[in-house]
Amino acid sequence: MRERINFDRAWDFYRGDINLSLPREKWIVYREAKTERALRGPASRGYDTSGEGWRRVDLPHDYVIEEEVSRDGNEGLGFYPYRNAWYVKKFRLSHSDADKRLTLFFEGVATHATVYLNGCLLKHNFCGYTEFEVDITDVADLEGENTLSVYVSTEQHEGWWYEGGGIYRHVWLIKTDLISVDLYGAYADARKISDGIWRVGCEITLRNDGYNRERARVVCDILDRDGATVSTGDCGGYIDPQSKRVLKLPLEVTSPTLWSPDAPALYTLRTRVLVAGREADEYSVSFGFREVVVDARRGLFINGRHYKIKGLCGHADCGLMGKAVPD
Repeated sequence: MRERINFDRAWDFYRGDINLSLPREKWIVYREAKTERALRGPASRGYDTSGEGWRRVDLPHDYVIEEEVSRDGNEGLGFYPYRNAWYVKKFRLSHSDADKRLTLFFEGVATHATVYLNGCLLKHNFCGYTEFEVDITDVADLEGENTLSVYVSTEQHEGWWYEGGGIYRHVWLIKTDLISVDLYGAYADARKISDGIWRVGCEITLRNDGYNRERARVVCDILDRDGATVSTGDCGGYIDPQSKRVLKLPLEVTSPTLWSPDAPALYTLRTRVLVAGREADEYSVSFGFREVVVDARRGLFINGRHYKIKGLCGHADCGLMGKAVPD
């Protein structure tokens, strides 16, 4: 079954770049050319983070807000100096994780991020405003300690406001069965088909990270805010190894409580994945029932009621917390 483990605690942090001089001896570049792993520097597995300049931090973390403002700094970016940085986290897994898919989910890193595990380069992310997933299954060590390294670059900017720097949102370790619902793999499309009758098009993307063709059955339940089931159905099919498959299932709901800005009633689409009679995964997503009409002359209508569109320019910073806005 799916596990979601918070990875916010106990990161070792270093502000600035760590320059690695290249020795004259051939054997250094020879060894690094014969492996996919970094053997030197903070990206490497055995790097010592107890030295000068390293300190322990918890996430979410913004290190730019700790800098001294300067008249030489850019006014749009808050007059702060922007430097690069390293984050390193040690963690252990167990033998029970041998037949699982293991991923790391980053909710946000400002601004560009490079992710290594045990010295292996696994991911570049080039946007400080998007979450991203890193599959660590093939390089994770189930016997010993794992080293997760994240290099943060703030040299390029995406906005003309204070952008901060660092792993400024939560990080999660996610463990799933080899047959599982993909990231963002459950979608509910609620449409009114007649008075009081709504059809919910359920679209489920399954992934098979194993090496055998498997048959999976998907059970979809729509739950109200009290957890009561208001509609249910199932479908299934075969999934080829190392591939994905989309399954579609129409459900109907009678007289649901409608969502509106004044009363944002939400329902839950709960998806259970069954393989060979066992429950391999469960994945839930929230959605609402509402009709939206935009008229060029009359404006916006939700469930037949007229609404004025209101907005604000809300940049993602919060006083002395900087970009690391608390939940």
